[in-house]
Amino acid sequence: MTALHDEINNLVEQRLRRALETGEMVNVPDLASEMTESLADLVVCGAPLEEQPRLIAHIVEQLGQFVTEKREAGVGVQRQ
Repeated sequence: MTALHDEINNLVEQRLRRALETGEMVNVPDLASEMTESLADLVVCGAPLEEQPRLIAHIVEQLGQFVTEKREAGVGVQRQ
């Protein structure tokens, strides 16, 4: 079974590849907003109201950790 993050990454890669092939500009903030909306759905649909703030904090903490790990591994576009 494919991990959820792999499936999400495949969808993002398809969208980026399609944009590259067509010359379309990718609006990264808009793409991130769409992904964030899915996280919001998970929070409100998957956790009781009293647990939602803790879940949001966990999501933000994990995001920071994953960004740090991927930067250290040299993943992604490196811009100065």
